[in-house]
Amino acid sequence: MADYPIRVVTFNVRCGTANDGTNAWPHRKDFAGAKLAGLSADVIGLQECYDYQGRDVLASLPGYAFVGAGREDGRDKGEMSAVLYRTDRLREVAHGHFWISDTPHLPGSRAWETNCTRMATWVALRPTSTDGDTPASIFHVFNTHLDHRSAPARENGARLIRARIEALGPAMPAILTGDFNARPGDPPYAALVAGGLLRDAWRAAHPSPLPGGEGTFHAFDGTVNRERIDWILTTPHWEVADARIDRSSRAGRYPSDHFAVVADLRLRG
Repeated sequence: MADYPIRVVTFNVRCGTANDGTNAWPHRKDFAGAKLAGLSADVIGLQECYDYQGRDVLASLPGYAFVGAGREDGRDKGEMSAVLYRTDRLREVAHGHFWISDTPHLPGSRAWETNCTRMATWVALRPTSTDGDTPASIFHVFNTHLDHRSAPARENGARLIRARIEALGPAMPAILTGDFNARPGDPPYAALVAGGLLRDAWRAAHPSPLPGGEGTFHAFDGTVNRERIDWILTTPHWEVADARIDRSSRAGRYPSDHFAVVADLRLRG
């Protein structure tokens, strides 16, 4: 599977229950779906995605599979940290979910003074061009949304996710997408990149900060100088060919209060 290219997107779609007036989900769902379709991603990590938002997005993405679970019950209640993938290029080998808590196997569980239930979804994938489910043909994608208020929950959540990726073993390629509600250099980021386990695809593509700002959260106003809290992180198996933040709008309106982040990756030979 060496040199196999993968385009990855992470996108917080803003929860459909929010009282956002003209930016409420019914007014932007078609734009959000069209935006994702236009990005032509192989793998998409969505955050704040309710079940009905997932169905709305999939209506614009024929040929994609959806893996997600509601954070409150492990089925369909509450926001999802869903993973979507193109079925013409990738086949699912396995998937699962765990909660950002000290009982990660328990749906709806909380810990570390988290304000909300938080979770992660993972999917093991292999290219459809390879034969069999040998370890050499498989890679893992993790997607999460860390807490927006509790710093201990964010740091402990990052350490939990790191442990899950480490448990795959050093030979297993992995990708982590998410809204981490933290800045590069903050404890969650440091916990994930420590020792070179993961690296930041954006910074690999742009070693020096870009003039004007690199923000990914913009509160529906398109501001670029806020914080970069949405990341795509990869194990060293992946070469980062490019990374960008999609800031497109329509008549001054945006598909979400976060910009989508895009990374073009290729497995090292």
